[in-house]
Amino acid sequence: MKFKISNKTNKVNSNESYILFVSQPFTLENYSKFPAEFANIINSADISFFTGKLSETAYIFQKDKPKLILCGLGNKDKINADLLRTAGASALSECKKRKLRSCKIILSTDNYSLEKESKVILPIAEGMFLSNYSFDKYKTPDASKVKIRDITFTTDDKQILSALNEIEIICKNTLLCRDLVNESSYSSTPQDIANIVVKMCKSLKIRLNVFDEKQLKKMGLSLLLAVSKGSTSPPRLLVMNYIGNPKSKDTLALIGKGITFDSGGVNYKPSSSISTMRMDMAGASAVIYTLKTIAELKLKTNIVGVVPLTENMLSDIAFRPGDVYYSYSGKSVEIGNTDAEGRLILADAIEYTIDKIKPSKIIDIATLTGGCVVTFGETIAAVFSNSEELSQQLIKSSQISGEMVWSMPIFPEHEENMKSDIADISNMPQEKNSATIHAAAFIKSFVGDKPWAHIDIAGTAWNTKARTYKPKYATGFGVRLLVEFVKGL
Repeated sequence: MKFKISNKTNKVNSNESYILFVSQPFTLENYSKFPAEFANIINSADISFFTGKLSETAYIFQKDKPKLILCGLGNKDKINADLLRTAGASALSECKKRKLRSCKIILSTDNYSLEKESKVILPIAEGMFLSNYSFDKYKTPDASKVKIRDITFTTDDKQILSALNEIEIICKNTLLCRDLVNESSYSSTPQDIANIVVKMCKSLKIRLNVFDEKQLKKMGLSLLLAVSKGSTSPPRLLVMNYIGNPKSKDTLALIGKGITFDSGGVNYKPSSSISTMRMDMAGASAVIYTLKTIAELKLKTNIVGVVPLTENMLSDIAFRPGDVYYSYSGKSVEIGNTDAEGRLILADAIEYTIDKIKPSKIIDIATLTGGCVVTFGETIAAVFSNSEELSQQLIKSSQISGEMVWSMPIFPEHEENMKSDIADISNMPQEKNSATIHAAAFIKSFVGDKPWAHIDIAGTAWNTKARTYKPKYATGFGVRLLVEFVKGL
């Protein structure tokens, strides 16, 4: 789908389809800036049911006249960016229903509480693009389905086009992130994902290193190797380096958990939990496509993406509870539960990153704990940090992007609970509660004094039902949040 702009004009083409976004209270007198012909069309149709409430739509078709879709924005004084995204998704859904290939959007900012036209256009565009998604790779092609090719916004602000182009890039990569997370695990092994990233980086200003199993042994990433023991698919570590500001010594490290399938290992998952575990690499996918987006936007900052990739499978040589392994830095780790594996590969990746890359700050993102889903459901991610400044920057970015996060604490008691009787630390506390906080406390012990934030996306990475512009199954959560964060640096 492509976005276009055209100059505002009162000329209405009978062969075109139009979307009018309207707020409450909905009366024609409030929309005097719309072309007069629209008022005539609306007056001659029975839309007594339409009130303009959020996401409400009305389709008006009359022969030899423009096709017209009304889409409600709700109360004028309560309109914000995320409500506009939601309205955009509803309008796109109506376009699909009516099998429209293209449409024009007419706006009248006199009727919105947001003062700038771009503040209305851009989130609507974002909601439309993000909702124009389906993962149908394995479905028999349906010739009756019509794809929307382009959306044209009528505006006299020429600068909006460049902003729309930026939204296209960000949203396109969010959809690619969804595709990778939705993909079957037999087609997204560590090697498969590495191949995807190799191909991706060839056309971008990203330097890529791919470390295989033999190299990981030499490097000392024993926790990553421990998790991979039960799988016939060998692990990989991807290091993606984007230098957008050679004059700066600051580098942000983004680290994404990449468990390409999580069986739970010896602590095998029940059927109710295992069916969606191809999505346990959503953090890795978010980092990969954040780097791609940043490179395509040519942002003037330095970012390294570090992605540890492995399966967590059950076999006669799989790692087991009671085993002790050493992290990259030599810290001994007792395995209390093989289904707490994501924190292990993150620990190795974080220590390697600090030692070899020496970033100024670190953000890790991971589908880490079921406890996060219990606490926040599927709409909010948890954020833990040893830096109030970093935490607040992420919260601000979440408010802009609509990918919401909530700050959570780590108290000394949580860190104390992670101590082991036989090793330096255990990956599972003896106190079986506060799972999300204890997991973050484990990761924090490998960070040292480096400014760090951990984002647990266990709930937000995967929807059990569609939510406006966020589809059922993989959501692509994290790409838009992290790109917004990087833009703010």
